[in-house]
Order: sequence, then C-alpha cells, then structure tokens
Amino acid sequence: MQQKERLLNYYIQDYDDYLHEMAQETCKENLELGCKIIRQASYDSSLLSVKNDVQIMEAVEARKRAQENNEINFVDKE
Repeated sequence: MQQKERLLNYYIQDYDDYLHEMAQETCKENLELGCKIIRQASYDSSLLSVKNDVQIMEAVEARKRAQENNEINFVDKE
C-alpha cells in the first residue's frame, strides 16, 4: 500500500510540476506578446505624430531635396 501511495504522490507531484511549468511559459508568452503590442502601438503613434508635424515634415523634405541634389554638407537654415 505504501508503495502505491508513494507512486501516486510521485505522479501527482510530477503533474503539478508540469502544470506549474506550463503556467509559467504561458505567462511569459503573454508578457512578450503584450510588450510587442505596446511597442507597436507606441511606434505607430509616434510615426503618426511625426507625419502630422508640419515643421518636421518640411525639414525632412529639405533634407531629401539636398540629398537628391548631392549636397554633402546640408545645414538646416531654420
């Protein structure tokens, strides 16, 4: 009887360890996914803010024109 109890306790402990490991892995994956979603939302929001900022876009266009005209030492005059 004691041998059966020990064996049963072993399997129960093994199963508990497996469940604990699976729960930890699931939490880790959910955290990684959450961070990825937050990072993407932050990037999208920042990009939208930059694209809607007239001064930034004018400066970007000025730099593009300078690059197209092969101006090596571009200086923003504003």
